[in-house]
Amino acid sequence: AAGEQSRGQREWVEEHEGAIRSWADFESYPWPTVEEIDLTSLEWMEKNLPEGMGCYELTAHIFEMVNFLQGYERLCYNLFDAPDLVAAICDKIGQFYADFTDLICDFDCMSLVWGSDDLGFRSSTMTNPEFLREQILPWHRACARIAHDHGKPYLLHSCGNLDAVMEDLIETAGIDGKHSFEDTILPVTE
Repeated sequence: AAGEQSRGQREWVEEHEGAIRSWADFESYPWPTVEEIDLTSLEWMEKNLPEGMGCYELTAHIFEMVNFLQGYERLCYNLFDAPDLVAAICDKIGQFYADFTDLICDFDCMSLVWGSDDLGFRSSTMTNPEFLREQILPWHRACARIAHDHGKPYLLHSCGNLDAVMEDLIETAGIDGKHSFEDTILPVTE
């Protein structure tokens, strides 16, 4: 039965090296723009959802994209060896997601804005909490403000133990709720 569910292919994230290893890679990377995004599913929902029903679109994968574009190992090195490059990548990705959040908030069918950015693992955050506070959470704050300006709550999905930055997520970033409760970290009842 399990074999019947397989798509016959697997994918892994390259954790050592990503597409951006240097400033030259940063400059030549084909950065997407919000104008390239296919919004036909939201346009369809805008016209066809019954009154009182809403939807959401995931946004704000800021840390995840910073991580994927460099590879986790390279990101950890770059935090010390090339912090200016890491900051530039964060800003490029953060601005994209702020623009995307603003774009999707124009749809009345969007009941809420759902950020999705895995910042941790079982025992702690994926990086030093200070890096998250300085480079990642300001972009979540920007997306939350955009959502709030449109009268929509900003929810965040993030796996992992976020104890070190939970107050920052609530008080500084302005999330209205958090998704992903892992019993090995913090049971939902707590």
